[in-house]
Amino acid sequence: MGRQASAIRRFDPPLLFDAPDFRRLWLGQTISVFGDQITQLGLPLVTVRTPGADSSQMGILTAVGLLPHLRDLPEAAE
Repeated sequence: MGRQASAIRRFDPPLLFDAPDFRRLWLGQTISVFGDQITQLGLPLVTVRTPGADSSQMGILTAVGLLPHLRDLPEAAE
């Protein structure tokens, strides 16, 4: 019995973070998420600080900021 237990080797799969392709994907997604958040927060703040900006302009700016996400919806549903 001891011989069979020593013959079984443990399989350690490679870590995903050791794969260069995965690191590039992860880094690209991280940068993209930061950019999305800056756009969604920063543009409305700039509009609020602009003299003469009203609520309809804020609504339009927010809707335009969400258009890229709406464009990807049909593709994600497939």
